[in-house]
Amino acid sequence: KGGVVPVWIPWDRSSVTVDVRAVFMRKDGNCFEVPYTAWFDGPAGRKEFSGSFGPESNKVMRYEAYSFTVYRDGLSEYTVRAEIWPEPRELETNPEDNAAVWRIKVFKQKQKGPQYGPREPEIHAELGS
Repeated sequence: KGGVVPVWIPWDRSSVTVDVRAVFMRKDGNCFEVPYTAWFDGPAGRKEFSGSFGPESNKVMRYEAYSFTVYRDGLSEYTVRAEIWPEPRELETNPEDNAAVWRIKVFKQKQKGPQYGPREPEIHAELGS
């Protein structure tokens, strides 16, 4: 499906690893094996893989992952695209759902959160509404 994925880089880290996971599933119901080729395109380059769905694997999900690192001083948005196609492509019965695109939005925490340490025994203040 894809969509927007928020990723936070904590104030004390210079980078984080992002994992995008795609789910692939055979939906046609035919009774023969279908080989496939699939790939991810994104900041870490292209990752290709292949396999086959047997007749017994209709509605069985397969998972693939794509990982890359985002840096505090890097971009604030990335795109990852995944596609899967049968071999040969003429076997495809649902071409509209063979691709997914994710927008990775990177947020960078700017400062350290509040610190709570030991309190002075006679001094205490609270803010509230």
